[in-house]
Amino acid sequence: MIAGSGSSRSKSRLSTVAPPPTITIGAPMSSTAPASVPDYAEKWQYSSAAAAEAETDGLIEVVGIWSHFASADSPEDPSIADQQAAYERAGRIAHEHGLRPPIRHLANSAGALATPGSRLDLVRIGIAGYGVDPADGKLAADAGLDLAPVMRLRAQLVAV
Repeated sequence: MIAGSGSSRSKSRLSTVAPPPTITIGAPMSSTAPASVPDYAEKWQYSSAAAAEAETDGLIEVVGIWSHFASADSPEDPSIADQQAAYERAGRIAHEHGLRPPIRHLANSAGALATPGSRLDLVRIGIAGYGVDPADGKLAADAGLDLAPVMRLRAQLVAV
């Protein structure tokens, strides 16, 4: 998956009108499509080669490779280690094709709390940014954090 902005303008017009659009390549690492599946690895090879070619041609700039843990809120789930290993393999494949994106991001809130090795160049904090533990208080406490909700919802009872 390649996310970002782009257009069908020609290379020469892109280079004279604006710098190339920046993109982040998403490496889907769900438990249903690990990198160990040949079809997945083949698709990632193709995506990396296509992105590298477009970057070499000045059409895009690859600025990151990302993925998302499917079940990081359950630290004992073996898919976490599998996904991290698959992400690392995807990074090596991209590197073999000449891609050197400066930003690698894998961890979501639960991953950042429970899997310190997944905190790469950027962490996508979601629910933890609102002071809520993604695993009902277990992950934050284990990480030595005392999260507190940053807001609350109040309403008056109108009718019974």
